[in-house]
Amino acid sequence: TMEAQRLRLAPAGDGHYYVDGTINGTGVRFVVDTGATTIAINRHDARRIGLLYRVDGDPMPVETASGVAQAYRVTFRSVKARAIELTNVAGVVIDGDYPSTALLGQSFLNRLNMRREGLLLELEER
Repeated sequence: TMEAQRLRLAPAGDGHYYVDGTINGTGVRFVVDTGATTIAINRHDARRIGLLYRVDGDPMPVETASGVAQAYRVTFRSVKARAIELTNVAGVVIDGDYPSTALLGQSFLNRLNMRREGLLLELEER
């Protein structure tokens, strides 16, 4: 049997946990956001990934720090955080510049085991 993949992340200087990964095979930098319900990316990341989010997505308003923005619910074929890859992950594309770093939210995190070990954050495949 293949061993479960495990990531151990140390906090950056700002206290957040960043991890490099991919969405549908395109490189993306994520910040772990346990308060976000899904993975959220901005329109620039969406364009780089080649998502036709206005066509395929489901429009919905979202609250951001700077007010209400138009967003689109999508499903990512594949999302990878280093060695951990999940398929068919719910996401949101916000039609603007927010969030500047893609948010790795609960649609990804809640499919993993997550625990804090001192300052380290450990994510492990279930």
